[in-house]
Amino acid sequence: MKNIPIDNVRNFALMGHTGSGKTSLIDSILFKLGQVDRVGSPENGTSVADWTDEEKAHEITIWAKPFDGVYTAASRKVRRLVMIDTPGFADFIGQMISAAEVTDAALITVDASAGIQVGTQRAWKACRAESP
Repeated sequence: MKNIPIDNVRNFALMGHTGSGKTSLIDSILFKLGQVDRVGSPENGTSVADWTDEEKAHEITIWAKPFDGVYTAASRKVRRLVMIDTPGFADFIGQMISAAEVTDAALITVDASAGIQVGTQRAWKACRAESP
């Protein structure tokens, strides 16, 4: 990853309401990038992203955590992806706001069955506060 030019680095935060799939998406992305050999699950306590005992016990993300991997596009262009998994639970909103401040973009997840929820709106608001 040291040989990847800075203009080929994409860093973003995954944000959204609690339970909207942020951590599951991180686990899937890390698997597809070859960073892990299995897809983890927050519900089963096997998620790479939710590794603390407290996060496993409550099945929620408490701390914002960065992950990265290398992606080679069909054009053969190599990109480094730096992703931050953020908590969606309101008590930990400071972690999400901090991630918004240090990333270039956000991917906001929405639970398809529940639609836009309070955590979704808070994530949007945090992104709008950081946009130029």
